[in-house]
Amino acid sequence: MAVCLVTVVCALSASPGAQVDAFRDALIGFHSTIAGEYGDEGPVVVRNLDRMASSLSAWDAVIRDAEQDASARVGTAPAGERARIHASLAQLYIERGRYPDAVRELDAAIQSDGMKGSLHVLRGLVFEIMGRPGDATEAVRAFQRAWQIDREDPVSAYLLSSRQTNQTASDDLAPPTSRLLAALNRRFASVPSDRHIDLFPQIALVPDSAAVTPVFSPARYAEGFTLIEKGKYDEAIASFKRALARDPLVVDAPARLERLQPAIARLRDGNAENAIPLLEAAVAAAPRSSEAHRILAAAYGDAGNDAMSIQHLEIAAGLAPEDERANVAFGRALADAGQVERAEQVLTSVAQKLPESTDVHSALADLYEGSHRGRNALHELEIAATFTVISGKGALYLRLADLQHRHLEYERVIDPLTRRTRLDPNNARAHTDLGLAYTRVGGTSDALVELVAASLIGPDEAETLTAIGQIHFDAGRYAAAETVLGRAIAVKPAFAQARYLLGQTLDRLGRANESREQLAEYDRLRAAANNAFRHEFEVDMLRKDAKLAAAAGPPEEVAAWQKVVDAEAKSASDRVALANALIRAGRQETAVGELEAASRLDDSDKETFRQLAELYSKLGRADDSARARQTYQRLLQEHRRGR
Repeated sequence: MAVCLVTVVCALSASPGAQVDAFRDALIGFHSTIAGEYGDEGPVVVRNLDRMASSLSAWDAVIRDAEQDASARVGTAPAGERARIHASLAQLYIERGRYPDAVRELDAAIQSDGMKGSLHVLRGLVFEIMGRPGDATEAVRAFQRAWQIDREDPVSAYLLSSRQTNQTASDDLAPPTSRLLAALNRRFASVPSDRHIDLFPQIALVPDSAAVTPVFSPARYAEGFTLIEKGKYDEAIASFKRALARDPLVVDAPARLERLQPAIARLRDGNAENAIPLLEAAVAAAPRSSEAHRILAAAYGDAGNDAMSIQHLEIAAGLAPEDERANVAFGRALADAGQVERAEQVLTSVAQKLPESTDVHSALADLYEGSHRGRNALHELEIAATFTVISGKGALYLRLADLQHRHLEYERVIDPLTRRTRLDPNNARAHTDLGLAYTRVGGTSDALVELVAASLIGPDEAETLTAIGQIHFDAGRYAAAETVLGRAIAVKPAFAQARYLLGQTLDRLGRANESREQLAEYDRLRAAANNAFRHEFEVDMLRKDAKLAAAAGPPEEVAAWQKVVDAEAKSASDRVALANALIRAGRQETAVGELEAASRLDDSDKETFRQLAELYSKLGRADDSARARQTYQRLLQEHRRGR
């Protein structure tokens, strides 16, 4: 396999790594604290912004030194050395967000040594990130030239194939696609099936994969993060400073935190119940402090007292009707409490006042999806996807594509999934999802490119390899189909679809005995799946009977749920249902056993631990109750903070 561009780029020159890392770390720290989850983040936000400014100054000084050094050496250097000097400067400019300067240096490097395909690839990626009119065309030309220089390079072959509309008939392979398949065969021969390879270069300051869920920023900071995305770091810092001057998290923070810090310290330690009295006293001392009410609401929420949390969020929102944090939290709390109509009113009001709030559009999407209004949810996600999300935006695109898929809008699924692969090019699953989406709209050639890219990145995945095998089979490339299907079965022997397709492939190759073996195994797997489906159907019927048995009385309800648990012993939710029936029957000790079993089967369900805490308390088991309540509060905090 051709050497990955990342390696080539890293070898071009030593970059001001310490300054880049310092700026990136300060940016991430700034972004992660402006959410204001605990209310004491204001001073940390200010410090992180100061760190961004100082590290940027140091970074620029290093670049100036590099420019002077390059200017002194480039005039007398031989061609190869000139190319390295210009490429090194280009890398420095890319990291700094000075993309036009980077293109200038890459052009100079190519003029000195135009036979380095990696330089053309990098040039194309810079054009893509600039995104000006005509830049996409320039990017394709750069990828085309890179592939012409090294036709065995899967990086340029993929970039060229994925950026061009395929002009070949569906069963024909374009030359770059053929070379991708050749690279895949080399991987099969030399790379373990469980290995992941970062095949593609990434030039974003903060990789999208740094967050698994979208990380939103308050609307007042939207301009600054858009400038960060464009590489305009000086202007971004100036924008952030203007936003800080209006942010209630920062304004008057020292005086406010003097009263609140002891309580917030307990809240951070997960001790919400002991934080509440201190916060109540702080609110009594400053009843018109929106931030104090917001933090008290968070404490009540972490303690599981949703009614009091909503009460104080409503006060906070009333005191600061323009404050995004308090108002969105109020809307979300209402939605969690099932007050859908009221939550919608609050959130739509915020969206009207703060149209650039990604968080409120995401909250509305959650609300609409939870109330089975998928079209409305889709609309809100489409709006959210137009805003800058510094990291984790690929997950937002995936959610958008999933909703479009559920509404059978298969053509519209392609765009968000394509954007996801551009943001996170070394995510094999992203390429697989896009490839499968292409198969649903008849884009076989494009599907093959994405599925092969996924397999080149790895690790091997049976679904991806089987989809490649299906494309080969449909095109009559039976030998190629056999190779990938055999690999799929090696990864997942019980994958029935691969067995069936391999059986059909072997039959086309005239190997009847081997075909019968695979088809026999397919029949066995299908029979086992049917048995599992039948068992699940029978258990579902028992569940329906158990729900109806509640009307007959507690003993009958317990007996009915016991049948369900006997049939499906590893279902945590069924054991919780049995425990509730036992509680209604007055059998609390036995109910505890079922809840404990449920907590072992699923240690992430906060409600199970809440019930355990209450039941332990009633039985006089104070220590067990305290431990269960601590776990409940931890899970509740993780749920609230993880949105």
